[in-house]
Amino acid sequence: MTVALEVTLDEALLAEGLAREVVNKLNTMRREQDLAVTDRIAVTIQTTQTARAALEPFMEYIKEETLAASIVFGPAPGGTEWI
Repeated sequence: MTVALEVTLDEALLAEGLAREVVNKLNTMRREQDLAVTDRIAVTIQTTQTARAALEPFMEYIKEETLAASIVFGPAPGGTEWI
């Protein structure tokens, strides 16, 4: 048997990976703040235009996975910085 894997990452896969990482970070923040599993959150994301363009197609996915009532892009004073 022979198996071949395509290991090239295209823009769509990179964008999906970014969305999954945002979900992971937001859910980690929820746990760190001892939020109940059913608590709804409001999210503000301050990022580059490139990252915003990559994340926008995944907004519903991110909202569902993090129980976000809203996600907006803009200044996030006092927020947590991710690098």
